[in-house]
Amino acid sequence: MKKCFIDLETTGLSPWVDTPELLKKKGVILSAGFVLETGPEFQVVITPTPEEWGFASPKALEVNGMTWDYLKEHGVVLQEAISKIITWLKEQDVNNEEWVFMAQNASFDKQFMIHFMDEWLKFVNAPEEWIDFIPIFKNLGSKLGLNVFYQNGHHISRELGVPEEPKPHEAIEGARSLKRNYDALKSLADIKGLKWPV
Repeated sequence: MKKCFIDLETTGLSPWVDTPELLKKKGVILSAGFVLETGPEFQVVITPTPEEWGFASPKALEVNGMTWDYLKEHGVVLQEAISKIITWLKEQDVNNEEWVFMAQNASFDKQFMIHFMDEWLKFVNAPEEWIDFIPIFKNLGSKLGLNVFYQNGHHISRELGVPEEPKPHEAIEGARSLKRNYDALKSLADIKGLKWPV
């Protein structure tokens, strides 16, 4: 399967809200980055509503460095962002038959994509399968003698000897970093003759 590396920057940890009391904890996507195994890449920045921005987690914003002024200047509303993503996926022929999404923490990114974009991505027949890079790193990294106790992207990059993603960062930097980590781990595994899981 061909891989589309993906990373999201958000205002919080989850897009799901079950009760009115939890509304203030709802997270939204601020940027989405895509890097294909074959090279092309794409990013879109999304401007939240003032209400959504008001609920943003300071911790999340510390990680991604987003500011209201930046989002207003460079972002587009969610529906326009979805249209841009669909157009790019179509142009690159990223489809459900040949491709999978790979993420650093697939359960995190997948929940946001399903919540905000699922019906639209089905229209373009985008990949439904998601692969989490962390278990692959833990499995092969331990066989390669790497320290797999810590599993954040910065630690993984250091263990693999590749450049870390900058701090703070937008989603495209996270997707680029994930691809570097993937390529480096696969190269080491191939040298040692280890079976690659995906």
